[in-house]
Amino acid sequence: ARASRWSALQAQRRQEQANSALETALPLLLCEDLLPELCKLWRALGLVGEDRNALLLYLALTSRLLDKPINVVVKGPSSGGKSYTVESVLKTIPESGYLDFTSMSEHALIYDTRPLSHRFIVLYEASGLGQDKQGGAAMLAYSIRTFLSEGRISYTTVEKTDEGLQPRAIEREGPTGLITTTTWSNLHAENETRMLSVLVRDTPSQTRDVLNALASKFNGQATSAPDLTPWLA
Repeated sequence: ARASRWSALQAQRRQEQANSALETALPLLLCEDLLPELCKLWRALGLVGEDRNALLLYLALTSRLLDKPINVVVKGPSSGGKSYTVESVLKTIPESGYLDFTSMSEHALIYDTRPLSHRFIVLYEASGLGQDKQGGAAMLAYSIRTFLSEGRISYTTVEKTDEGLQPRAIEREGPTGLITTTTWSNLHAENETRMLSVLVRDTPSQTRDVLNALASKFNGQATSAPDLTPWLA
């Protein structure tokens, strides 16, 4: 009886959350052309000249709800705005939709207990991902490739117990997508073929526009921070 009551309370809470989200997001849901509104939002957040890449990232992150998410690698020179573009887009995505890392150990994806199904892994600066080097980089690259191709990881290890060494099977269910950034022109071939590559703009006019935007912000001329609540809802 307690279990039944608890399930009913959970269902009621989820329905209340869904109704609240629907009410908050309704103006956007009724918008006939949503993508330009997203671009306006990112400009208000300070993103300059990367509308196309930001839209591609947003659509890729939305594909987390599908059986085969779209994986993206953002390429460009150091300090070219790769991470800032990704971070700006993530501000419009619920935290339940992704896990972001600046680095991780070789077995992190295997032992991390947070759900990965219909979520994105966001890995900034994939310096250890692209080339199958010895040790951890090879294991991490293999784990991510397995997620991208198979949609799951099945890993067996050996643990010390009171009854001696015993095998333990770890199942990590997807589907899971990947967004990463890099200064390299190419990743490992087996990763490259599984990902959509986008290039950040690196032109004199783009640099000028970024500096002008920074100057406006410093001088107090930037617009006020937009409300992200409807987008998250």
